[in-house]
Amino acid sequence: MLESDHSQESGHAAAIMGTPPEKPRGRIGSLADREIDIKYERIKNPCVLSWSDLSYTVKGKKTPELPWGTKTILDRVSGRCAPGELTAVMGPSGSGKTTLVDLFADRISSGEVSGVIEVNGTERVGKTFRAVTSYVAQEDTLLGSFTVAETMRMAAKLSLPSTVTSHEIEIRVENVMDAMGLGTARDTLVGDIFRKGLSGGQKRRLSIAIELLSNPSILILDEPTSGLDSSAAHNVMKFIVKLTLEKAWHRVL
Repeated sequence: MLESDHSQESGHAAAIMGTPPEKPRGRIGSLADREIDIKYERIKNPCVLSWSDLSYTVKGKKTPELPWGTKTILDRVSGRCAPGELTAVMGPSGSGKTTLVDLFADRISSGEVSGVIEVNGTERVGKTFRAVTSYVAQEDTLLGSFTVAETMRMAAKLSLPSTVTSHEIEIRVENVMDAMGLGTARDTLVGDIFRKGLSGGQKRRLSIAIELLSNPSILILDEPTSGLDSSAAHNVMKFIVKLTLEKAWHRVL
């Protein structure tokens, strides 16, 4: 997305959901003063995500089990997530968990969807919703030749508006790395099949950290512990719970 488009989306979202108080002006002296930035982040508008009678069907071959040639993946699902809540969607394989999460994230482009998804009591508008939401997929898509800090800085420069200065980017990168327990690994290569680097749990936390850089009001995660051993999964969830409790404007699914 072009930076100008990002700025327009952010402005549109603010117009619909309310404009936050203006950030205090003045240069932040050092990384030790990053509490100023945290205080500003906590002013950001919280969002309540709700959905009612949400159904999703796809076309298939007519069979005795599917006489109408359609298969129902979700059938009249309703729910609500409030600010500061950690909500888990649980169920057996094939029960529609990923489909439901993809519907929340506006990532479904085929099939037939019915029902209502609302943000703060207003029916969701795709462009506005994407401006206040971040999505973390099951698979980590990271460059193995970058360090953790380099990955974060690059992601920040690509995702944040052009009005954010390099100094503010550095502060936000440090804040998010600390929040996800990656501060001690900041100079470690991400790694891949050719290079030794981060563990699976650290890579997953880095993927989450990248999406937190834009300070989303709603954070959606698709199976954040998939493919991790019990210890790594516990650590990932520990930081997610900590993040939810400390930053009450986030919703984590």
